[in-house]
Amino acid sequence: RAVIGDGGSSDPMLVIQLSGDRQSSTIQPQTLKPVWEESFAFRADFEDELLRFDVFDHDVVGDSDFMGRVALPLSSFANRELHRGWHSVLGRKPDEVNRGRMELCVRWRHLAEYHSEPPAAMMSEEQFPNLEPNCLRVFLVRGKYLPVLDEDASKPNGG
Repeated sequence: RAVIGDGGSSDPMLVIQLSGDRQSSTIQPQTLKPVWEESFAFRADFEDELLRFDVFDHDVVGDSDFMGRVALPLSSFANRELHRGWHSVLGRKPDEVNRGRMELCVRWRHLAEYHSEPPAAMMSEEQFPNLEPNCLRVFLVRGKYLPVLDEDASKPNGG
């Protein structure tokens, strides 16, 4: 197992989370100074959400060890400018503050592929504006944060 500190190393990897979506970086073997240079994209709709970077020491056998976290409010990127800088990696406890630093480059912007336009039938002009309406069109775009109601049947006792 890799260790953190003098004479040791780690196999760092990140799990990046936003709005329930999580993506993972590659594993950087035997280093305390990893270089990733990897890009990720997330759907991001609400300023009150938190962008989390969880750093782990990857272990081949057993669970990977939590090394620390960088958490950034999405509201800090609302100006849509490029934000590049170093951020402190914090532990789970308030006294675990010196867990390293991460250089991050973040920009919140509009991407056409994440935008859903209503169907043309909903956008067209009313053909019979003087008659009573008799057709309600609904365009269901997406949902978020729905509750878990079905347990995983593959787990013993339903979960």
